[in-house]
Amino acid sequence: MGTGGEPAIFHYQSAGGRLEYADGRVFFWKQGDFWATPNGDPIVGFQTGGALQMNAEISIDPDQDSEKAPSLLIFLGWYLINMSNQDDTVAIASVISG
Repeated sequence: MGTGGEPAIFHYQSAGGRLEYADGRVFFWKQGDFWATPNGDPIVGFQTGGALQMNAEISIDPDQDSEKAPSLLIFLGWYLINMSNQDDTVAIASVISG
């Protein structure tokens, strides 16, 4: 429940990013649309598709403790995929109209 503190901070990088939780857990967003541990082990992955509407299948590594794959990874991952898709759409539109 709301403590007023930040649950996590995301550091965006052009080829991915790093999510740091206040309790010290760190996860990395990789270009292949998945979250990984600092060791590089995939935790949550997204297989995207759809011509008219974006959709995704989400896979969570069953060997990982559920504490290591919090819901925030799913929500933030989907957000990042959608933002990347919007960026690609804007770039294509500017080339076509350019």
